[in-house]
Amino acid sequence: MSFKKVVLFCCCFIVVTGFVWGADQNYFGKIVKGVKIEGLKNLTKLDLKITSFFTKNGQRLQEVKVIKDINNLFLTGYFVKVEKYFSPLGSGVLVTYKVTEQPLIKNIFIKGNTVYKDKNLKKLLKNKEGFVFNAKFIDFDKRSIEKKYLDNGYKLFQIVKISFENDQILKLEMAEGEIEEIRFNGLQKIKKFVLTRGIASQKGAVFNVNNIQKDRIVLSGLGYFSEVSSPKLMLGKDETKIVMVFELKERKFNNLAIGIESSDNELMGFLDLTFNNLWFGGDILAGKVQTNLLDLNFDIEEYSLRYNQPWLLDLVPIDFTLAGWIEYEKDYLNGVLENSQRNGGNMIFKIPLVSDALFFTAKLKKENVYPEDKTTYTDYALNSIAIALNYSDINNWYNPKSGLYWTVQHERAGNFGYFDLGGVDLTRTIFNGAVFLPLMPQDTLAFHFSAGLLNIAENINLFEFEKFRLGGAGSIRGYGIPDSGPKKILFNVEYRHDFNSFIQGVFFIDIGKTFSDELDFNINTFKAGRGLGIRFFTPIGPVRFDWGISNEQTFLYFNLGQVF
Repeated sequence: MSFKKVVLFCCCFIVVTGFVWGADQNYFGKIVKGVKIEGLKNLTKLDLKITSFFTKNGQRLQEVKVIKDINNLFLTGYFVKVEKYFSPLGSGVLVTYKVTEQPLIKNIFIKGNTVYKDKNLKKLLKNKEGFVFNAKFIDFDKRSIEKKYLDNGYKLFQIVKISFENDQILKLEMAEGEIEEIRFNGLQKIKKFVLTRGIASQKGAVFNVNNIQKDRIVLSGLGYFSEVSSPKLMLGKDETKIVMVFELKERKFNNLAIGIESSDNELMGFLDLTFNNLWFGGDILAGKVQTNLLDLNFDIEEYSLRYNQPWLLDLVPIDFTLAGWIEYEKDYLNGVLENSQRNGGNMIFKIPLVSDALFFTAKLKKENVYPEDKTTYTDYALNSIAIALNYSDINNWYNPKSGLYWTVQHERAGNFGYFDLGGVDLTRTIFNGAVFLPLMPQDTLAFHFSAGLLNIAENINLFEFEKFRLGGAGSIRGYGIPDSGPKKILFNVEYRHDFNSFIQGVFFIDIGKTFSDELDFNINTFKAGRGLGIRFFTPIGPVRFDWGISNEQTFLYFNLGQVF
């Protein structure tokens, strides 16, 4: 019985009793000598939470107060029937309210839930198994379950029916908003399974609004589409289910792209030729030529070739990448700016451990470095194996509002003891993480921390590029030429304010230091920068301008993407 029915019954009861109380009129006006409740079996007066009745000892009996008492007893939600009896007591009257309790709840049956287990939902209810059913609790129980679903992104959830009948079983029937079908309009050459296997929303799963942005990022990140819409939602054949429809616009199957990107705190121009879906669903073969836009000579600085399978052999969800490159760089070697050439390649396996949040990555790299000055310096090789754990619950990497990410990576190069990869012996361990705290809808406080440790087993001249570098657009703003060393600690704090969906202002503080052999944590030896920045959100990502100030210099930086 619903609480609304109880209230309706209560009102009808009051109207009807108005006609049958004639026999009780002789008691009204007499002094009340006592007020009691009869009929409580499984309840106590404490359960009713009625501190006192309107009808009180020592006062004259009034019809209006009796009606209020009966109303209050009904409104507790515990009773299906409340009757009043008057009887003489000495020179006064004894008032008795005889109640008929709701039945005990033998069982709670929940139908239609897949996201949360029965025991977790039952904890939210005021109505409990083994206790007297309370019709007043129904609205509370309904709101509690709805809040749990809605707060966690299940925006299509609804409770279809709540009933408590003669079988003494409280029944809750719900529709969570199951996805009946996912459609992709605009597909011509790309197969549907290439898209559905990588997104969080799946046929038969429960729709969650938090997955929409993730799914758009995944679909856009595949590189096959120039446009990816937010999904439209339609009712399915079963009206408790929905159909998601993405509108897509495929890029050319093989395409040539010219653009700019951020790489190692430099602004690079690139020419990229991509071939999609060569042998497997979603595999990509891409060749790239890159040049530094800040170098007015515009010499070619990198040639690279990359092959990727988002699902290894289309069988298992292991992201596989094979890459090779030739790079021409200018970097410091023993304090002297020298030219070098790097020829290398790597093989990367990225394995999901927990849904799309936690990944294990294994990378095998082989790289040869050739200093241009052969008379002073010798060639060296960096052949390594690196393993990493990566976690992220960030929904929008362009402008994260909440959540965190972290990466722990350990790299070993050269001699492992059991086998020898050749080249320089070194180990490199890196931690990198960030937390984003929403303050207001337009304001976010972001914290970033990074630390690294490099050990080189032999005395060999290595370019500063192999060490950790701090100072500049991507680490400690307010400096030009970065410091380098085998150890580093870096803190970044940013207060981000969105003026609108396209423009964001930033106030930042950067603190960090590279170390040589000794870890000196004297705060006076740390580099610090501060300043203001602005972000313009464009189709290619955030365009970043930062005005960095330190005790030494002031710099204006232009780059792509957030610092972290």
